Amino acid sequence: GRDWRDLAWWLYDHLAFHEVYFFPKLAAFNLTWREDPARRILSYIAPKGTLRAAGREPSETAKERAARYADFPPFRGIKMPG
Repeated sequence: GRDWRDLAWWLYDHLAFHEVYFFPKLAAFNLTWREDPARRILSYIAPKGTLRAAGREPSETAKERAARYADFPPFRGIKMPG
């Protein structure tokens, strides 16, 4: 299968989530929202642990992250409540 970090970085670059956890079964992930998002990315899939901790810069540049999901369908936006 595909590396879970590809989707993790896509989410990071496109949505203002609070925290996302990736799980090894059924390609599942939990996404949480808060008014003041920490933007944490964590996984139970190898490599397990924290991909991005709250308050830290991403481990990959914007260009490196975009290369991971370059073949994803285009993002058409999202209407946020509020």
